[in-house]
Amino acid sequence: MSDSDSASFSPPRSSNSQPRRTLTDFPLSDTTALRTTVRDLNRTLRRVQGVANQLAGLTPPGFATTGLPLRIPLENPDTPVDNSQTLSGPAFYREELERQMSIRRQSLLMAREAHNIVNSLPSLPPVSGAPTLPSEQAKTKAALVPVVTLVPMLPKTTYKDEDDTKGTPKTLAYAMAQLAVLKYLDRHASDSLSPYQARKWTQAIELTSKEPKAEEALRLCYYMRSQGYDTGAIIEQGAKSILLYVANPHSTPNKMPYWKQDTSTNQVQFMAPSPLRQPRRNALAGNPFGFGQPFAQNAGPPATHAQAIQAAQVRLEAALAGSDPEAINAALTTLEALNAQEAAVRTAAASLPLDHPA
Repeated sequence: MSDSDSASFSPPRSSNSQPRRTLTDFPLSDTTALRTTVRDLNRTLRRVQGVANQLAGLTPPGFATTGLPLRIPLENPDTPVDNSQTLSGPAFYREELERQMSIRRQSLLMAREAHNIVNSLPSLPPVSGAPTLPSEQAKTKAALVPVVTLVPMLPKTTYKDEDDTKGTPKTLAYAMAQLAVLKYLDRHASDSLSPYQARKWTQAIELTSKEPKAEEALRLCYYMRSQGYDTGAIIEQGAKSILLYVANPHSTPNKMPYWKQDTSTNQVQFMAPSPLRQPRRNALAGNPFGFGQPFAQNAGPPATHAQAIQAAQVRLEAALAGSDPEAINAALTTLEALNAQEAAVRTAAASLPLDHPA
């Protein structure tokens, strides 16, 4: 090799002068970044090709062997190879270039293969920055968890509403009452049924007078029993009247009547009263700011009157256990009188003027 040839030869830039870019530097899922990677690889290959062409004139004739990544044209391909030059300057740099070119080509192939794999994947929906909050309807559905009665007090009944063809045809009001009975089980246990709630469902059968026929009241009672409620009926001798009750082992008395009606005249003889109004949580005893009604108008009956009602219910429970019609009527009469007194007290309190002293 002459001095002029050595002077014109400049070895390639060292690989340590610039950090090598790898596939991890580019998000392959982004088409633009992938195209940039491919463009950089092609630019590098062209630079290597140009350097290889420059080295072709300096490489001893016949040095090239088959199977090289690039085809480098030689001036005299038929000239025998000079083995003494295989480890000298030009041969060394050429082998290094071929190794770098092979690595670059493998990287390009891997990038293209990864690009094809990404394109074959199904497209994902766009992800928003903020999480999606559940709607109010979803919250309502999640809250509707069925509640199961643990220990029913009364045995199951064989009555089936669909088999009851002897009674009068169902009215729209009766069907709505059945729907209310079923919806109640969405949020409450069947043993939490109160006599007042059973009375309201019974009254809903007749929209105008709120006093349905005794046959319809008894029919709804057994329908509630078939749905898991502890409701029952006592039919007096001669079927002159029916007494409907709610059984609850956690209350005193265990059998609480909610409806009594004459079967011949359909006259309602007893209805469960509304529950006593409970004081509001954290309520103040007085009303110093003058807002709302005076305390006397919202007050319930005195404790002695409430105790008298409870005692009357206990006597009625004892009468129901003995199945004595006269004792049952006497207990019901006492309870009705106490309920009438309670209603009179509430009516009188509601009629007081706002400036009436408590």
